[in-house]
Amino acid sequence: MFGLKPDLSLEVFERYFTMGDYAGGEARWCPGCGDHAVLTAAQKVLRDEQQRPEMSVCVSGIGCSSRMPHYLGTYGFHGLHGRALPVACGIKSRRPELDVWVATGDGDCFSIGTAHWIHALRYKYGYDPDGLR
Repeated sequence: MFGLKPDLSLEVFERYFTMGDYAGGEARWCPGCGDHAVLTAAQKVLRDEQQRPEMSVCVSGIGCSSRMPHYLGTYGFHGLHGRALPVACGIKSRRPELDVWVATGDGDCFSIGTAHWIHALRYKYGYDPDGLR
């Protein structure tokens, strides 16, 4: 074609996803709650990365912030209090191709789930406090 560089290539997506593709149920958090911004940011990241909704999983525990699987148009798992990270680690270890998101609150992650949070970091970054690795 005239006027186009020979090395020009356009990436054509099989499907193009919009924000609506990542919308789940209507969010029922309190007006002005910061969780609305977190949900919107997650939807924007998924849209910008063009991550297929069927290849994403949102895992949560208990509490207001942990209602995200209901509001995000992906697969979701609403687990037990403080146990979202072990479930997410299990999903990622069995299905590494999935994009796994975890939503927890301070009580869910930093009180009853503290040990799970520490171990999830250790699994991710290979930290060994005894230096045995």
